[in-house]
Amino acid sequence: MLGVFTKLSREWSINDVAKVVRSHERFRMLSEADAVLLVQHMHPLRVNAGNIVFREGNTDSNFMGLILEGKALVETDGGGLGERVVLGTLKEGDLVGEQGILHETPRTATVIARTDLVLAAVDAGRFDRLVKAKPVLGCTILTSLLRTVTRRLGESNQRLHNAESANRKLKKELELEIASRRPSQPLEPPPPLELDTTFFDPPPEYKRP
Repeated sequence: MLGVFTKLSREWSINDVAKVVRSHERFRMLSEADAVLLVQHMHPLRVNAGNIVFREGNTDSNFMGLILEGKALVETDGGGLGERVVLGTLKEGDLVGEQGILHETPRTATVIARTDLVLAAVDAGRFDRLVKAKPVLGCTILTSLLRTVTRRLGESNQRLHNAESANRKLKKELELEIASRRPSQPLEPPPPLELDTTFFDPPPEYKRP
């Protein structure tokens, strides 16, 4: 098992990866033995720079990854409205895709490899086997992951609230700008047209004597 992470840019032993796992705030409560057990259910995953790790809206990538090397960009298209919005950058030691092993729902953001990435990944199937083999450990990890997902949901809701507030402010400013350009006094109606009635007289040859 110790050789499973050796085909990367550097040699990563199971214990090396376990140390990175325990350095994450959501896994600090794990013992060394529990962290090693989690890593034994992981597999190495390499993503070249510019490639997509997860695509927003997709449900076919049901795994979670711990970044060992490289950086990734997180962005969203806001439901297809306007330009894409960058939500943040992930680096070594960060988790990505926690939601994928909790339930099969569409990805809420797109994750792109900003540089070459090396991840220690665990898919839903392997994680389920870990939970069945070690229920206490599995429940501990799940509880921690749920806290992460809940926090990110709160952050997303806050960003949405900020965007709505900015839109309301912009709309109000636009309305004031339009109102300021309107004339202060109502315009007087134009005078009535004076029609030349001779235009409507019949030609002389049609006039009666």
